[in-house]
Amino acid sequence: MVGRPEMVGRPEMVGRPEMVCHPEMVGHPEMACRPEMACRPEMVGRPEMAGRPEMAGRPEMAGRPEMACHPEMACHPCRPEMVCRPEMVCRPEMVGRPEMVGRPEMLRANALIKRGSMYMQQQQPMMSTQDFNMAAEIDTRNADVYHHRGQLKILLDQVEEAVGDFDECILLRPDSALAQAQKCFALYRQAYTGNSQSQVQTAMDGFEDVIRRFPKCAEGYALYAQALTDQQQFSKADQMYNKCIDLEPDNATTYVHKGLLQLQWKQDLDLGLDLISKAIEIDNKCDFAYETMGTIEVQRGNLDKAIDMFNKAINLAKSEMEMAHLYSLCDAAYAQTEVARKYGLKPPTL
Repeated sequence: MVGRPEMVGRPEMVGRPEMVCHPEMVGHPEMACRPEMACRPEMVGRPEMAGRPEMAGRPEMAGRPEMACHPEMACHPCRPEMVCRPEMVCRPEMVGRPEMVGRPEMLRANALIKRGSMYMQQQQPMMSTQDFNMAAEIDTRNADVYHHRGQLKILLDQVEEAVGDFDECILLRPDSALAQAQKCFALYRQAYTGNSQSQVQTAMDGFEDVIRRFPKCAEGYALYAQALTDQQQFSKADQMYNKCIDLEPDNATTYVHKGLLQLQWKQDLDLGLDLISKAIEIDNKCDFAYETMGTIEVQRGNLDKAIDMFNKAINLAKSEMEMAHLYSLCDAAYAQTEVARKYGLKPPTL
């Protein structure tokens, strides 16, 4: 230690010339023979990190020696399931889904599902069907494929095929409340169209089972309410809509359906309009609410207000077909207005 005055009074450093010039390491004998740790005081007390210089400056990795040799994971301290899976780094959508590892085909299938859903919203069923079919071929065990394709087939009135897709989805994911509820609705549509009262009752019993097993699934209550309305069980349908609103108070569509129920059930125009107005207050981009409000105002003889509602719905239309439908409603209201003005007539009212 001669010639090294800074080491005077530190007998524990004798025989450790490599520690000279590193007085901060004094008192830490576990660091002996680890010269690579010099100048890294943050590593003191962490002997498991010895021999891993690439981990220096990453305190979040302490206690996780399995992460050595994976420095790219240093920014992801809460993703232990991703160890030894560097190909998954920078894919946050994969967090918590270890089943996706080593299955790059699932990424492509998921992309096709998303695009197919977009086409479905734009009312392009052929493009949507093509994407869903491709996704099913790529990844036959992806429950989402069958769920979305089943929804599309209901819209296309291919009810029997929709039931088959929902069955496949439920087989792969038995805890899917949405698939269970939508299967019941598909079965109900099939029975109602076929005028089979026994099958209708079976579907209604299925709804009861779904809401019992999945009491937090708002969609289950909403679909059941639509079926109950068809069966003119208005009071129970109203209860189902109330449960749906309790679970999803910001779902504007539910308020519109509940408003229409009041018109059909009690002929309560004021309450129905209040509920539809509430839907617009919740979501001022709910085209369904504007269209419904416009239709009611036509029946009330408030043609100017109806035209205003239809124009707002047109501005929110998601497809050319939907826009054409809304334009036809708006033009019809406008034509009635012109006729009434020209001949001094008063539009008919409810």
